[in-house]
Amino acid sequence: MAYCRLYLAENGTENLVYYGNPDTLGGYLTDLLRRINVQKMSSVTEEFLDNVLVNGKVAIIDYRLSVIPQSQKFYAGYFILEDNLNGGLVGSIVMRARQTDALSVWGISE
Repeated sequence: MAYCRLYLAENGTENLVYYGNPDTLGGYLTDLLRRINVQKMSSVTEEFLDNVLVNGKVAIIDYRLSVIPQSQKFYAGYFILEDNLNGGLVGSIVMRARQTDALSVWGISE
C-alpha cells in the first residue's frame, strides 16, 4: 500500500495536512509527479531546498513506498507555490531521488 504524507510549508513552518492512502489531492499531486518532463536544474543542494522552504510556500508529498514509475525513481515532491526568493521557481517541482536522495528541479510542459 502506498501511504503518503502531505505537508504545507510556509515561511519555515511545516504542517501535516494528510496522512494515509492518496486521496483526491494526493492523487492529483501524484499525477503531476508522473507528468514531469522538463528538467530545470539537474541538481540542487539541501541548503537550496531549505532556503525555499523557509522563504516560500511549498506543498510537499512523500511516500512510504514509491508509486512513481521505476524509470523516474522519485519518492518525494516539493511543489513550489510561492517563490519569495524571486528565482522564477513558482510552478516548479523539486524531486528527491529514491536511491541517492539527490534533489533536482523539474517542470511540466504541456
